Amino acid sequence: MYGLRRQLTRNPMSLEATLSAPPVSSPAPVVRRALSTTREAATSVTLLLILGVLCMIDAQIVSSLLTPIKNDLKLADEQFARITAIGAFVALWANPFYGYLGNTFGRKKVIFGGLLLLSLGSIVSGLSAGYIALLAARVLVAFSAVSYNVLAPSWIADLYSPKWRNFVFTIYHLKNRVGVSSALILGGWLSAHYDWHTAFIVTGGATLAVVFLILLVREPHPGESDGHADKSITHPSFREGLEVFKYKGYVLHTLAYSFFMIGMYGQSWIPAYLYRTFHITNLQASTFLGTVLLATIPVGLAGGWLTGFFSLHRHRGGYATFLGLTSFVAALTFFTAYHQTDLASAQFWLATSFTIFALSVGSLTTLVVETVPPRLRTSATSISPLVSGIIASILAAEVWGIISDHYGLRWAILLAPTGYLIAGFLWAFLAFWQRRFGP
Repeated sequence: MYGLRRQLTRNPMSLEATLSAPPVSSPAPVVRRALSTTREAATSVTLLLILGVLCMIDAQIVSSLLTPIKNDLKLADEQFARITAIGAFVALWANPFYGYLGNTFGRKKVIFGGLLLLSLGSIVSGLSAGYIALLAARVLVAFSAVSYNVLAPSWIADLYSPKWRNFVFTIYHLKNRVGVSSALILGGWLSAHYDWHTAFIVTGGATLAVVFLILLVREPHPGESDGHADKSITHPSFREGLEVFKYKGYVLHTLAYSFFMIGMYGQSWIPAYLYRTFHITNLQASTFLGTVLLATIPVGLAGGWLTGFFSLHRHRGGYATFLGLTSFVAALTFFTAYHQTDLASAQFWLATSFTIFALSVGSLTTLVVETVPPRLRTSATSISPLVSGIIASILAAEVWGIISDHYGLRWAILLAPTGYLIAGFLWAFLAFWQRRFGP
């Protein structure tokens, strides 16, 4: 009161001005979506990792069953390669389809529906009695698996900041090694003690039992880990999603990743290569590869830690350089492995090769989501497999099958290290580009 009386004494008009002035409204609070706690983020990543392992087992178990199915159904290598090629062709169009569904309805619902279909496709694979039925079931599995592969990376990117993102993606990529090794060991064991039908049914049933858990976790908002407000990022339309091609770093990485996937495709033929070249049993060949993949898991974790230790996320071209170097060396060691004439030497060089490229697996996904803005992450992770599928799973798979049937698997399998070599050159160019021009 004393302050008001003193003000009126100095300026009598101030009372009229004060009473006539419109009331000052307090600023509206900025509503932000609550960030995931450490426990929530860890729970989501753990569940996505488990689902990824099961998804990978369902998709890759056919590698350990190639010989039993071939002998039972009297199939040629080209017919097996065509299963991959047709499945990849269908998956090509599933990538943007699931990307659109994820942007429209949310990633959680779409991943749940896709993995539900995948589990049913795997069970139907086990019930197949002929090539056409098996082909249709495997195509359904390939189509359904895309839901997880497209949407899970952007989900994880929205849980963790750039500082931790590459290490978390390294952990996420454990699904590949754990899944493939489990598929090889489990598939080889089940087919040896029961039959290949049982292997498909068991793995499909496991996925069906776990997939409902995803409905219990919260899906993060796009850009949440980058500090964006709840409404600051809108979901892009399908046409807007194509803007990813404006980012040259993303285009170069996608092209390199496509040739890298040719090398990854070659992994599925390693058990058959060892079986035919060195005349060991299918179970021995599958168990060897599965054991190597499991044994090199600590190497992958070390590689993810090293990227953080050397702060590669702060250096232009850091991730691309890392990928280029490991791909070059892995190509060399794979070429060496496939030119060995005794089993022990071949297994040693194969194990060395898997150890080397395990170092940089996390960076594969990190570059996909960090070469585009946060709002385009889901679109980026859906379009990248579209390009890589054309190059690796369709063109390379068809060429692979033809070469194998006409000249032998020893020649066809050399396509794998060739893919790693080309990818290494492309990542080296990407590193140069990023250092000079930025992302």
